[in-house]
Amino acid sequence: MTKLLTTNTKLAKSNGTGYLVVGMFLAPHNLSGHQVCPDAGLCARFCVIWYAGFHVMPNVRDAMQWRTDLLFNNPDRFNRQLVYELDVWKERAEKEGLILLIRLNGGSDLDWSWLVKQYPEILFYDYTRVVSRLDQVRHGTWPENYQLTYSISERSNWGKVNTWLRSGHNAAIIFNTAYTPTHGIYGDLPGSWWIGSQDDGQVWPVVDGDQDDNRLIETDGSGVLVGLRFKGPRKDLDFAIDRGLVMDENDWRGSCWAPEIGQAVSSKRAGQDVNDVLQACRDSGDDYTLGAVLSLVGQDVSQDPGQVIDAGPLLLDDQDVGISPNLVSQDVGQDVDWKCSNGTPCPAGQDVSQDPGQA
Repeated sequence: MTKLLTTNTKLAKSNGTGYLVVGMFLAPHNLSGHQVCPDAGLCARFCVIWYAGFHVMPNVRDAMQWRTDLLFNNPDRFNRQLVYELDVWKERAEKEGLILLIRLNGGSDLDWSWLVKQYPEILFYDYTRVVSRLDQVRHGTWPENYQLTYSISERSNWGKVNTWLRSGHNAAIIFNTAYTPTHGIYGDLPGSWWIGSQDDGQVWPVVDGDQDDNRLIETDGSGVLVGLRFKGPRKDLDFAIDRGLVMDENDWRGSCWAPEIGQAVSSKRAGQDVNDVLQACRDSGDDYTLGAVLSLVGQDVSQDPGQVIDAGPLLLDDQDVGISPNLVSQDVGQDVDWKCSNGTPCPAGQDVSQDPGQA
């Protein structure tokens, strides 16, 4: 008999950390003839649960189809079998001295809170794109033992994403980072990423969500972005980036004007030249403020720690500002001689030296 709850290679990666992780995989989106992902967008075109890994095997897809048909055609039988299997896995975890961790939406995005409430002793987790469930979590009406990671999509509202992260919860984000597991290629994800607008944005740390499937805050940390590598067809990657589903790890848009430009820069891989970032800003025609470049002092992540930061020209209160000399990244206490384009000293308060009163 086909099981509802199973494990797979990625789920099993968490099993050496004191957890026994199992999941339920339905046929995603409406591929079965039944809609199980109510807020799916472009992700349906590249769904990793259907188009990647062992899921492309006919017997695996047949099992996903069977579970989905059973749920919609005979829900009573489905629920009885699910409860029975939950009890079996619970007993196994207790015998092995492990913490049982269940992911019910392996290939779906359904509301299982009614079932989770019946098992307060079991930990559940899922990814979701249904924003109303995030509101339930924040308002305390969602089961405490059912943790959700919001899946960022091309439809996401960045302000709401930041609100979710600031409340101590996590969100998943897809990057175009190199990923060819058959050749052992797993590119390094960015260390952090800028989310939001110029006025309401923030840099958030990124954790590697491809290392295992355990999405508990206790293991990932709170207020983090769960970085995932794009696993759809490579021929569709540019389209996914253009539409906003996938983030281009080499895209500096947003960093040019960010007040925390230093954080945004340092979030990139070690060895990234800060001057490359500033040049990209200039090439794109974006303005970056004096305060933004000041925050680069000490933030240089290039392999040349004493590198001079070539910051000018800058835009400051509609004045063209030049720098003489340029800032040395590692010398935070250095007296910097700022001069405006007319040769006069720039306004006081711009000095990054240890003498804050210096003009």
